[in-house]
Amino acid sequence: MDNTAIFNRSVWDVTGLAHDEWRTVGDNAHGRSVSVPLAGSIKGQLWLGSQLAPRDFRPRGDFQTYATRWEQRYSVLIPDRTGKLDFVPVVSDRSRVSYNLPSIVGGTQNVYPVIAHYGTASVMEIVVTRKFATNTVLDDRRNALEGLLDEDVEAYVEWGYPRYGDWGPFADSNNVGPNNFTVLTDPDGRILAILGAFGNEPGLESEDPLSYLAIAPALLDLLKVGGRVVLRMASQRAARKAALVAAKRAALRDLETLTEDELKTIRGGAVNPKGPLMSAADLNKEVPQIRDGMGVKRRLEGAEVPGAKQVLGVLERLRLNPQDWETIWKDLGKRRVKKMEFGAYARDGWIEIDVLEHNPGGLNAMRVIFRVMKNGDIEAKLLQGH
Repeated sequence: MDNTAIFNRSVWDVTGLAHDEWRTVGDNAHGRSVSVPLAGSIKGQLWLGSQLAPRDFRPRGDFQTYATRWEQRYSVLIPDRTGKLDFVPVVSDRSRVSYNLPSIVGGTQNVYPVIAHYGTASVMEIVVTRKFATNTVLDDRRNALEGLLDEDVEAYVEWGYPRYGDWGPFADSNNVGPNNFTVLTDPDGRILAILGAFGNEPGLESEDPLSYLAIAPALLDLLKVGGRVVLRMASQRAARKAALVAAKRAALRDLETLTEDELKTIRGGAVNPKGPLMSAADLNKEVPQIRDGMGVKRRLEGAEVPGAKQVLGVLERLRLNPQDWETIWKDLGKRRVKKMEFGAYARDGWIEIDVLEHNPGGLNAMRVIFRVMKNGDIEAKLLQGH
């Protein structure tokens, strides 16, 4: 896809331009302050790591001209769309371009190309080749659709698809369900991930579905082939599920530490006689929490895994070449680094580094913390901050 197409398929993130208003309820003088989005903005989602975060967007150019036929039917970016489903745009933090705002406004504003859509479709609106249709219910129905995605079988969102030919509904609605799936689709409506399932039974939550997808980081990975927008988004579901099994083995101490070749990859090719800061098993364990009462502990997931490895790689190289710290430190990218301020962490000189870049608010839970010991070596740990 050329730069003109990318420009017109992009949206401004105007979430930060919302303003607060005091809203009363009926004739009651009491009310509350609410955040009011910028006029003309559209709700959407930012794909950040293995989660989606709600955002307010405004189209940057002529999206309709460069939309796929599926987007022209169902995307909320198309005011006069012809379909009866509403799918909101999804953008990726890895394909961001930032612009400085005028001094009267201040700060920066981010522009993202639309790479996917998010919404809900009934089982009658999920279309597969007929041999893959199912009459299962409950978890079996959810697992049947997950299984198709695992095997790279095509499943599309389409309203009112005719009941003849080789394609048809994934299932019929019934009084057991689930009858509706919240899904992530590519620009042509192909389902990439199931984010939730509901309808006549309690909702069935997903097991971190976005972590099974790898998204290419560059704008130029949006291509146009044969008149269709093609997003280079590789499904890695089977591989990621195997990794989850490996993580469980690690918790049972059935995984050995990283090999020297793997450590060379993290350290940029250097051999460290001091041994690794953290082993493979350490990276797969449940992460300690900064205080009690924070709920169930969890492991690193999604973008946190490569993020933690990148931070540890910087620290490993710093151990070997402390004289080059200024150059090495730049490889942390746009991560927040600060001294810990409270309790034993502050007393013992611990410093925290965000695992994720750009400090993405509530999604930014994991830290690599480190301190310099009396012998000059570095000690590092993982810590969940909130």
